[in-house]
Amino acid sequence: VIYGPLTYVSSINKNDVNASNAMISHLYTVSAEIDEKDESIEKLLAKYEADNKDPYEELSSDLLDSEKYPNSAKAFDGDKSAVSNVVEAIKLHSDIDTFVTNEKYFSKNLITSRPELMTFVFSEEEGGQYSDVLSVVSSEIEDYSKDFNYDLFGIYMGTIPTLKSVTVIIPVLCFILQLLTTVVSQQFAKKNNPAMASMGGSMKVMMYVMPLFSLWIAFSYPLGLGLYWCYSSLIALGQTVVLNKIYTPEHVAELVEKDIAKQKTSGKKNLMQKMAEAQMVQQGKDPAEVRKQLMAEDGVEDYEEPKKKSKTVMKDEQRQKLNEARRRMAEKYGEEYDDDSQD
Repeated sequence: VIYGPLTYVSSINKNDVNASNAMISHLYTVSAEIDEKDESIEKLLAKYEADNKDPYEELSSDLLDSEKYPNSAKAFDGDKSAVSNVVEAIKLHSDIDTFVTNEKYFSKNLITSRPELMTFVFSEEEGGQYSDVLSVVSSEIEDYSKDFNYDLFGIYMGTIPTLKSVTVIIPVLCFILQLLTTVVSQQFAKKNNPAMASMGGSMKVMMYVMPLFSLWIAFSYPLGLGLYWCYSSLIALGQTVVLNKIYTPEHVAELVEKDIAKQKTSGKKNLMQKMAEAQMVQQGKDPAEVRKQLMAEDGVEDYEEPKKKSKTVMKDEQRQKLNEARRRMAEKYGEEYDDDSQD
């Protein structure tokens, strides 16, 4: 949703979305190359006119010339319809190059790798005067980009955070919240399981490496991703604190002990019981003694631990239950049943 709002949120035809993405990417490549060689698109068009040539036909031809404009020719790869889309956009705004190459509005990294994130800039920046560029591919995309709110607190979610703007807050918050979540989680883990204290070295490495990694990612990708991580870390921190405060090891052990006593299970233990017994052993308690004590509190004297049944005994019991079920079915339908014939 953050990387492809048109693809994953809108119902616009995906072929139109792909064509729009290609046009935006190509438009940047052409603008950057022309500005480098000819100062601006407007000056290049004026040069064609001075030579008594149709400026747009000449431009369409030159953009596919690998000697004149190698970067553009490589990007188009002979696709004349893609060239046509770019030229039509230039017809609408001959100064489009000054807009798409302005780092204040467009990220060079994103406009080439994730052009979809830059779609809404055409409608939101410069008073939306460039929004009709999107209609070259699809009027639906133009209309959707005007209606879709990709801002939060007045900040465009497709923006790449920088140290020079207020967006720096998001990566910093991302780092602080993830570090805090990691520290709090490890503190509770050590408290609940003292054996983890011996893993101090590796735990300290993880404590700082992951938050630092998230800081780097948050500075390299759209603001929306960093904001998503901030919320995730904040929720995880709240869950960790609340759950560990309510469900302390002692409280969990007490709940599990009562559950074991109520079930009065025999034979194979379930996963919950195994976990409970492991926790009791960790606390220095004998699970068998705990069960015996709880049964005594319930008025059951001389309680003995159920013995584990062998596979042979269990198989015999299962066979007896099956034969009993068959006998009842035979009696129901007035048929005779012979145990020996079924064994």
